[in-house]
Amino acid sequence: MKSPIFDRLTFVPLLLLALIAAFSFSSCEKEVIEPITEIDAPDIVVQPATPSDFIAKTKVTTAEFRTLLFDMQDEGYIPVWVDGFTHTAGNSVDQYQKTLYNIVFEKNVDNLEWEMHVGLGESQLNSKMELLLQGYKVQQLESYIDGSSIKYAVIFVEGSASDQYFIIDKKNSAYQQTLNQKKDEGYRLVSRSVVHLNDERHITALMDKKEVGLTIPFSNLDVYTVQTHMENAKNDGRLAAYMDISQVNTTSNIRFNPIFNEDTHSDWYAFDHLDEQQLGVALGEARANGYDVTFLCGYDEKGLINGNEVNFVKYAAGFKK
Repeated sequence: MKSPIFDRLTFVPLLLLALIAAFSFSSCEKEVIEPITEIDAPDIVVQPATPSDFIAKTKVTTAEFRTLLFDMQDEGYIPVWVDGFTHTAGNSVDQYQKTLYNIVFEKNVDNLEWEMHVGLGESQLNSKMELLLQGYKVQQLESYIDGSSIKYAVIFVEGSASDQYFIIDKKNSAYQQTLNQKKDEGYRLVSRSVVHLNDERHITALMDKKEVGLTIPFSNLDVYTVQTHMENAKNDGRLAAYMDISQVNTTSNIRFNPIFNEDTHSDWYAFDHLDEQQLGVALGEARANGYDVTFLCGYDEKGLINGNEVNFVKYAAGFKK
C-alpha cells in the first residue's frame, strides 16, 4: 500500500491512502544541487504497530503557553517540536493578528531536564544560550514573525552542545556563505526557518555533526514544487526530516522549506492543507500505527464566509517510523 507524500486534494483515513493521488510542488531555489532520478516507490507492507505516545497541541496562544508546559511536565512529557506562525483572525472588515504555536510532546522516558521559551528577541535568545554552558543542547530553534518583529522559540534539552552551531538571522548571501563554510567543517543542516520581513528573507538555522547520510535542503518552494521533491526523496530513500513554512506578506503566498536526509527510518509520509478536523484524524491514525511526528506546521489560507474574506488555519504534518 502506498502512502501519500503531500496531499492537498482530499483527506481519507490511513487504510484508504492507496486511493489518493498526491499533488506536486516545484523549486524556486535549490540550495544543494543533485540529479533527480524518478523511481517507482515500493509498496509499504503494513505490520501490526505499537502505538506511539505523543501529544500534539495546535494554535497555542502566548497566554496559554506556560500553563501548557507545566501540565505536560507534570504528566512526564518533553517538547520535541515547536512551530510559530501568524494567524490573521477576524474578517475583511475587522482583522487582527495572533501569534500561534503548534507544539509536539513525547513521553520523557529518559527523564531529561528541559526548558522551552517562545517570544524571544535576538538579545533574549543569546542570553538563553547560556544554558549551553550548563549541560543543555538545543533540540529545535525556530524563528517567526510576531507583529513586525522577528521572534524566536527554542527547546533546550539535557545533553552536550559541543557539536552544535547556530546561524541566527542571516540574510540570503550571508547565510549561504556560512552554511558552505560549516559544511566544509563537517556540519550538516538540522533545522532552518525562513521569515520574510520588509521584502527580505531572514534565515535561522541549527547545524550539528551527526551522521545522517546525504542532507538536501530546499527553500522558497511553491505548493506544486515541494510535492515533486517530496516524491523524489521518498523514491530515493530519503526522509523528510524537517519542514518550515513561511508566509510572504499575504496568506496567498506560502513558501515551503524542507530538509531531506538519509537518517534511519523504516517509513514516512506527510500531508498538507489539512484543516483542524483532518489533522486530528491524521494524528490519531499516526499514533495508533506507531508513527512519530517529524513536523507540524501551520499557515493561513484565504477564504470566504458569507461573502466576507477570512483566513483559515491549515496544517502540514509529517510522520515517520
